[in-house]
Amino acid sequence: MTAAEFDALARLLQGQGGAGREGARRHLVDGLSVAQASREAGVTHASVAHIVARLRQLQHSGCPTCGQPVWE
Repeated sequence: MTAAEFDALARLLQGQGGAGREGARRHLVDGLSVAQASREAGVTHASVAHIVARLRQLQHSGCPTCGQPVWE
């Protein structure tokens, strides 16, 4: 996932941010394992995994308003 794609999807997260979101970025954009990304972000593995799962769900479902892919 590119940084721009991540940013577009992350804007759709409702109240999920901070260190967990940074861990998700490190995993999805930078290619770190979830375990390494969570250690670097200082959060639990589950926190990063939850945000990653939510972002992947958003990625596949598209924009909640129009249904188009978020980053187009």
